[in-house]
Amino acid sequence: MEYQLIRSRRKTVAIEVKEDKIIIKCPYNCSKQYVDSLIDKNRAWIEETHKKVMIKKSNKLTYKEGQNVYFMGVPYEIKVIRGTRNSLEFNGQEFIFTIMSSQFDNNEHSEEVRIELMMAWFRKQGAEYLTKRTSDLAKQLGLTINKVYIKNVRTIWGSCSTKNNINYNIRLMSMPKEVIDYVVIHELCHLVQRNHSEKFWELVERVIPDYKQRRSFLKNNSSKYCNW
Repeated sequence: MEYQLIRSRRKTVAIEVKEDKIIIKCPYNCSKQYVDSLIDKNRAWIEETHKKVMIKKSNKLTYKEGQNVYFMGVPYEIKVIRGTRNSLEFNGQEFIFTIMSSQFDNNEHSEEVRIELMMAWFRKQGAEYLTKRTSDLAKQLGLTINKVYIKNVRTIWGSCSTKNNINYNIRLMSMPKEVIDYVVIHELCHLVQRNHSEKFWELVERVIPDYKQRRSFLKNNSSKYCNW
């Protein structure tokens, strides 16, 4: 199995699986024999991870007419029309992209425009819904939050700062409401327990007894629901 080796001053070895290659990040003193043995040991995980990466690639949204975008767990079809200005409208049944005629036939540029429009729309929806939902649930739990931010991140669904600011991944708005609530509760519980200790999970479970099922759904379905 071929790989790209990147040596640095890091202290540990990390394996990163890409669409077309495997990247091994390791310390300067790490031998090639050790790296080879590590790959052999983790071969099954690497192959499984690569399958997931390729499935995610095949599901990736290209913003073409007829594709589906998930909003609050419900798929809505994309429609694309020509117009005098670029805009995105959601009428409760479909997402309608209006693209200027001068950009309509330029596939690459048109997709960039649609991505920007979709990001702006979801950011607005997230700012409104997640701010209110977080505030409502915080009041129910007797907790106080500072500000809610919606961010375009890939690696996490939410985070809580020491200043009681809560950050959410913009793509969270594609997930079903009960899964969104799990992430909100998860971050609110960090206002009490600033870690993932046993006490933290006990607190989460008291609020949402089925949190494990919701967490599992989020983990196993994010590439389907959040493919943009």
